Amino acid sequence: MIDTSNSVLKAPENFFTNTVSGYDNTDFELKAGGNIQFTLDVDNNETAQSFSFRDGGNIGTFTEIDNLNQSGDLVIEGDLTVKGNQINGTSLASVLTFGTGTTTLTGSLETSSTIYSNRLWSYGTDDNIEVRSQNDVNIVIDGNNNANAELKIQRAGSGGDDDIIVIDESGVMTMYGSQLGQPAISLHQNTQTAPYGPPIFEFFRNAVNVDNADIGRFDFKARDSGGSETTYAQIIGGTEESGAGAEGGKIKFKIASHDAELIDGFVIEDGNAEDEVDVTIANGSS
Repeated sequence: MIDTSNSVLKAPENFFTNTVSGYDNTDFELKAGGNIQFTLDVDNNETAQSFSFRDGGNIGTFTEIDNLNQSGDLVIEGDLTVKGNQINGTSLASVLTFGTGTTTLTGSLETSSTIYSNRLWSYGTDDNIEVRSQNDVNIVIDGNNNANAELKIQRAGSGGDDDIIVIDESGVMTMYGSQLGQPAISLHQNTQTAPYGPPIFEFFRNAVNVDNADIGRFDFKARDSGGSETTYAQIIGGTEESGAGAEGGKIKFKIASHDAELIDGFVIEDGNAEDEVDVTIANGSS
């Protein structure tokens, strides 16, 4: 053992020792005019070697805080706080894992910057992943703008992960379900206070509209006996008159008529006078 409590040790270029220790209540400082390198298993005849940070106690009874093994796996027995530029998943590991695996954190991960990782995992029956922010939370796909990226919510399965929700770069969201009544959208309002209105499902077109323009549409699709995707029914809401001060709306109920052509079956639209509504029922003879 080399005692460095009252002096400075200037080590030669290649310095080998089992322990370098400072005395109680004194700091230990390691400096170099160039790089500081720590090499595990120099003679390459051992396995499962690691570099660890430990806390308190006598030699042999220290409590391990952090451990970095020779495979590059880092285990942190506490909270990781990052206040710098970024955590890059390709340098830490391709997987950022909570609970097990390559990079393990048993506490919380706090950062004021950017996290890059291929995967963020939580293991265990009741383990959750929670993302909180005092401001906005942004999820950006295709940051390099060079691929057709998708944002997916998936369910783990024995034969692979099954898609539940997929949002592509163009803003198209697709929901998947394999059971009776799935997928489904359910809107719940938990308050019963009188001033609050009902839940709202809204279509909005920000561009200036013209007369007889579609604003929103529901398509009811299925495959026919030949396997072709067919729209069997459609509901369209739009404008009949878009002039400021004279706005009028229109809603059309369409169905496929014999040859898959969509035909108006029921149309409600603005009339020719204040508070007048016109209704057209059917197309052709009944």
